[in-house]
Amino acid sequence: MSLLIKVAWPNIVKAWLAVIEGKTPPEMTGYKDDVLEGEKLSNGDANQDERIGRMRIRSKKDQTLVIGRIALDLVKDRKEESRLVFLPIQVVQSLRDKARERLDGKHILANEISNGDIITAIFTKLARINSESKYDISLSSTINLRDRIPELQGEKGEVFVHNAVHYATANFAIKPSTGLDDIALQNRRAVNKALEESDIKAGVRTLRELAKANQVMLICEPHHKLYSSSNWGGSWHGIDFTKAAPKSYDLSSHRKEMVVLGQSKTLKAPMRYRVVIMCRTSEGFWCDFAAPVETMALVDKFIRWDPSLGILLEEMESYGTSESRRAFKSNCGVP
Repeated sequence: MSLLIKVAWPNIVKAWLAVIEGKTPPEMTGYKDDVLEGEKLSNGDANQDERIGRMRIRSKKDQTLVIGRIALDLVKDRKEESRLVFLPIQVVQSLRDKARERLDGKHILANEISNGDIITAIFTKLARINSESKYDISLSSTINLRDRIPELQGEKGEVFVHNAVHYATANFAIKPSTGLDDIALQNRRAVNKALEESDIKAGVRTLRELAKANQVMLICEPHHKLYSSSNWGGSWHGIDFTKAAPKSYDLSSHRKEMVVLGQSKTLKAPMRYRVVIMCRTSEGFWCDFAAPVETMALVDKFIRWDPSLGILLEEMESYGTSESRRAFKSNCGVP
């Protein structure tokens, strides 16, 4: 089943399923009224100086530098390929537990490292697996504001017809030897910061100002590279699609979990700068990942060579040397 995955789309699906059952669907909000204006959530101006490294209104110079760097990257590698990647839950949880062990005693957030942090770190590494250089990165994660603000609490969030998103962004230097645990920790720190009430309010205000300024929403600083993750795996949780099944469908038979694949994007937009966790089941995570052709070829061979992805965590120190990277590529059959 392929659908456009947005946080609001499941709400519309639930309404359709209610109609199928002969029920009156709830009245949707957000299509003619400004829900997020309540309680002055998004009123006032966000301090853009405090937003450096986050989503913000950029000057024309900064905007040119950010877009220019992306344009150069796209000119260098014009073509990209995408893959539907399934990450078994055992692989993700094993890497999460090992990351926590490595960080234990070093950082207070060690035990808060989540599966989402690990998945973000995995694809951040895979996206630059053939890179030999060190650079600064702006790594963003999408946060669903439903049940996090009064305006979208409980039933209010279930009838809101738009995405209600906030962004966590970590800015740090990344190099070939940067380990999975380090990236996961950076992401967790950024997410915890973004979950603060004051940060949510500033983020919503900034989104409003970006819309007014008609500025392209790229969360990236000049001279940085960008990457982001979106996790919509929970959007379809609890929806019973069998309500729409034909009468001939045997509801008493064994039913496998529903897998919903798809996402929303602008036509022909490059996908190499983000990963989308489209669906989660009890067996694992279904993710949409894209990369330049040369990078993807190495990713394909790497996953076949090390399906547990353990090298991303356990051998990063040695992988940081040019000799080790050459040996790694040789093992993957890359010249």
